[in-house]
Amino acid sequence: MSRVSATVLALACVLVGYLLAGTRVSATADTPPFRRLPFVVNQGDRVILTLVPGSLPNGITQVDCTVRDESAPWVRCGSADAFNESGEQTWYDLTRVMTVKKMQK
Repeated sequence: MSRVSATVLALACVLVGYLLAGTRVSATADTPPFRRLPFVVNQGDRVILTLVPGSLPNGITQVDCTVRDESAPWVRCGSADAFNESGEQTWYDLTRVMTVKKMQK
């Protein structure tokens, strides 16, 4: 009788543990870990970034950007002419960008 009782007790413990474990947890697939520029946009390309309203303090929602660098989730915009660059380059957060429109060269 003791072997049967021990087996039944072990099975009961496994069953109770399974029932108390609850639902399984998994990561959401909806949210990527970071955003990047579309693969058709390369360094030196001119794009129009449409930002979420309120992203910039002066109320601007569109930015004309010549891509200088990308470090997810950021993109650095600079002058179209690398030889005549004033040194002003701005980084924009891609999580605040709604659309990216590539301009013709």
